[in-house]
Amino acid sequence: MFFQKSVGVNIEKDCVAIVSLKAGFRKVGLEKSAVYPLDRDASREDRMKKVRDCINEFTAGRQLVSASLHVALPREMVLIRHIELPASVKHNIRETLVYEMRKYTPFSADDVYFDFHVVSESKETSRIHILLACAKKDDVNGVFEPLSHTHLKGVSGIEWSSSALSNYFIERGTHDGQERLAVIYVNDDVTEFTVIENKQLLSSHQMRSGADEHNLSTVVEKEVQRYNETGKHGAKDPVIICGKGANDFSALKEKQSYNISIYEGESYESDDPSIIVARGLALKGLHKVPVQYNFLPSALRKKPSNIPIISLIILCVLLVFSAGTLIGGKVFQTRVAMSKIDQEIQRYRSEVADIKKLKATVDALETDVVFLDNVRKNSISTLSFLRELSNEMPSTAWLDRLYLRDDEIRLYGYAQSATDLLTVLESSPIFSDVAFVSPITKDKRGREKFRITMKVSSPKGTIAR
Repeated sequence: MFFQKSVGVNIEKDCVAIVSLKAGFRKVGLEKSAVYPLDRDASREDRMKKVRDCINEFTAGRQLVSASLHVALPREMVLIRHIELPASVKHNIRETLVYEMRKYTPFSADDVYFDFHVVSESKETSRIHILLACAKKDDVNGVFEPLSHTHLKGVSGIEWSSSALSNYFIERGTHDGQERLAVIYVNDDVTEFTVIENKQLLSSHQMRSGADEHNLSTVVEKEVQRYNETGKHGAKDPVIICGKGANDFSALKEKQSYNISIYEGESYESDDPSIIVARGLALKGLHKVPVQYNFLPSALRKKPSNIPIISLIILCVLLVFSAGTLIGGKVFQTRVAMSKIDQEIQRYRSEVADIKKLKATVDALETDVVFLDNVRKNSISTLSFLRELSNEMPSTAWLDRLYLRDDEIRLYGYAQSATDLLTVLESSPIFSDVAFVSPITKDKRGREKFRITMKVSSPKGTIAR
């Protein structure tokens, strides 16, 4: 959940590692991490008081009251059993385990807190494979009671280191959900060998980390060999070694027959390897993790805080209000802008109307100018051609009618010789295309009647004769 915070506490013999995580919109972020020393020779009560004080110091002034708190028991306090049950009890596994607890463990159900998950189910044999984890009530209560009085106001869950390691490496992406992955966590007292497959905790067992490092290396190598032998086709499935003594297995890492890597944590994490377990614990308070174990009964668990939900609701309301205000403001600004645009449009329309009237006036004036210019041109042409015609017409010819249209002239009249008249007109520089319109006829007096058409041209320098 967005804005939710979670604290993970990993208690080991000589230290307690604490991590605070915060859920963001896209990813989980590390807020703070710290490792505090513990006196391994102190009593359990004194050690737990110290752990409580460390948590209070870690959370002081950081407003983590609503954060969940997840704690890991040391591996040696947890008993792991692989159990097969009939598939018919699939929906009543917890009740079946309560009834048959002594069958699978040295304890009765009244003496332990336990949790489990189904590793696999076989339809052929109608059996289900269960991984059972138990812890004595005294051990769980010894952690729960002092830590329920920290600044965090309760404990959300208590599990063990192997389940936290599984969630850490699954979340980190080291395990892609298809291949198997073995995680060897080396501590001063106990070395844990955890196998993850299909994003589930498949098995977990412990080996005592004695003073003989060579002997421990031999034991671990045998475990790795057995792990590879149980893999598909004897494949070299990946093995990660982490923890305080991880570098003691450098020689084992170099062997070509194994696929071993030594993990020293992310750059943003503390140099202390116990931080890895604490981070895996804190993840559980932010979202659903693949490996779900919790020894703490539901009645004892810290109730989830409504503060993140209320904060999210308030944020949503504020976002809606802000969006509404922004949209309303934009709408108002748009309306104001549109009003201004309408005013400008009206002003431009008025100006355009005036311009159109002015253009109409200009067009009328241009028409008048063209008309007057044509009149001037035509007048000049008429005078010119009449002068030229008078000069060129012989005294033996006279006109009856004259038609002038544009640059075309038609002459109707009589002459002693119409052919000679045609020749005279053709020689004029301002007449062209001179031709008879109809055949030449003679009247009773013997004069030739003609109809001549021609065009008027004004070559430069011709008119001024």
